[in-house]
Amino acid sequence: MAEFWSNLYSTPSVEDTRMPCCTESKLGIDNVLSIDEVHPVRNFPKSAMGPDGLTVANRRPLPLCKIVELMNSWLVSGRYSDAAKKARTVLIPKVPELSSPSVFRPITISSGLLRVLNKCLANRILNAVKCHESQAGFLKQD
Repeated sequence: MAEFWSNLYSTPSVEDTRMPCCTESKLGIDNVLSIDEVHPVRNFPKSAMGPDGLTVANRRPLPLCKIVELMNSWLVSGRYSDAAKKARTVLIPKVPELSSPSVFRPITISSGLLRVLNKCLANRILNAVKCHESQAGFLKQD
């Protein structure tokens, strides 16, 4: 099974040589976060624990201002801590008969705090760009 997945994921990525359409963000996506943006999403109700070990329950006591400071440092510097970069992949069976590795669906779970940041940025995109209904990954009900 390891050979199947390592071959699949060791294929080099295609370099994206497109030029950005503008030099400044007109959407405000890269602006620093506010406490008001982070507060509603910091306690995802159905969120699996990431490799950082932070569950919703043990994230609650963390001071919100410190969480926002950390995320803003990531946004401003463009760099994430090593702990935030770590992720774990779990193979979920797609069918009851486990005949080959291709019947598994890989799900990668990242740091809990990184997922909070991603949710804040996704909310900004939702508010700035009208998405087509087929783009379910960016719709509120997702």
